Amino acid sequence: STLEEVRWKQRYESRTAQEKVQLYVKRAGIHMAVIALLGGSFVAIAFSTNFMLEKQQEVLSGFEGLLINYLPSIVICVLNLIIPEIFMILCDFEEYSNNWKTRITILRAVVLRLASVWVLIVALYNRLQAEQEPYACPEEYKFNATVQRCCGNSLWQTDVSIGGDPSGRGTVKCWETYVGQQFYKLSLVDFISIAAIVLLIGLPRRFLYNSLKDKVPIVAKIGKSKFDLPIQVLDIVYSQTLCWIGMFFTPLLPAITFVKVFIFFFLKKFELVYVAQAPDNAYGASRSYSFFQSVLLFSFIVISSLLGFMIGNYNPSMSCGPFRLYSKKDHVMFTTATNAVNSWPSVPGSIIKYFGTVAFFLPAFLILLLAIYYYSALSAGYRKMEKLLKLELKSEAHDKQFLLARVDEIIKKGQLK
Repeated sequence: STLEEVRWKQRYESRTAQEKVQLYVKRAGIHMAVIALLGGSFVAIAFSTNFMLEKQQEVLSGFEGLLINYLPSIVICVLNLIIPEIFMILCDFEEYSNNWKTRITILRAVVLRLASVWVLIVALYNRLQAEQEPYACPEEYKFNATVQRCCGNSLWQTDVSIGGDPSGRGTVKCWETYVGQQFYKLSLVDFISIAAIVLLIGLPRRFLYNSLKDKVPIVAKIGKSKFDLPIQVLDIVYSQTLCWIGMFFTPLLPAITFVKVFIFFFLKKFELVYVAQAPDNAYGASRSYSFFQSVLLFSFIVISSLLGFMIGNYNPSMSCGPFRLYSKKDHVMFTTATNAVNSWPSVPGSIIKYFGTVAFFLPAFLILLLAIYYYSALSAGYRKMEKLLKLELKSEAHDKQFLLARVDEIIKKGQLK
């Protein structure tokens, strides 16, 4: 990969000013196309979510109801499979180096996957909070689960009916349950799609290649599927992201994600050994590891901000969930959480409250700053050492060339004598 980077740098430096301008214009056009693809993807996710919510108010057959319920998850999964491949093709025309090509493709795919979750939540927001209608509920029936009009969010009492059974209406009482179901579906559809690609597409493609590569030229040209390491790592990052955001609503999702990733390991090992071929471009292990860790950190920050917004702005359901005993109409999750902490015994309550004071945040912030400064200085030292070692290698190479030239000159003089 280092030699390929050197060749790319030589080609880039040999370009004329006009060629560089043409390259920048082409990259700008491709960036606009990427933005258009992302925007179209978000519109498709929002449309599918709204379509699902509208159709759930109708009487649906068994298969049709199943398809409608999984429609946003299927749309997100299809977009996550197709759009990154388009990004990789577009990135070839941008003529970046291999390292930058990998990073830009992954960043675009990460934006797609994280923003798709954001769009799904935003599309559900109006149904979760903004369109709630007030309804009368006597105080003595407020927490009685048998009184349908007093159970949870009033919005969900009349919008679910599958198979023509009117009794199915009103069974969804908590918006937290409804959101959690979406992440269960996303995780399940993601697992099924990846397994299907390996077993139903990659494996038959390998058999066709081994059987027809000498007989059919187009089969030999297409070849076997490639094990693209960045995309494979991105699948794991996406699974982790779904786990992070979904565990707040579905406590069993981390266990499901553990089983899913455990199966992924053996499935990807099977794909690497028996199905796919190695990619054309090599990736530096150290640089790739640090970049993937940065992507994971970025995903964690995005998901944390989304959950923080929901905790600070959304009203919890009053008939179910851990906040039901502390809920009021004008309380959000953060308020109910603080009320719950206030009801604890003095010792654990004081410990939890201490983590929210300046006495904890200021030392923790200073320690983090010192750690960042230490590792940045260490990284700068390593980069400087790398440059010195490269200069030393170049100097030794020049010395060897000089010595070889002198030896060759002496030999020629001896031959003349």
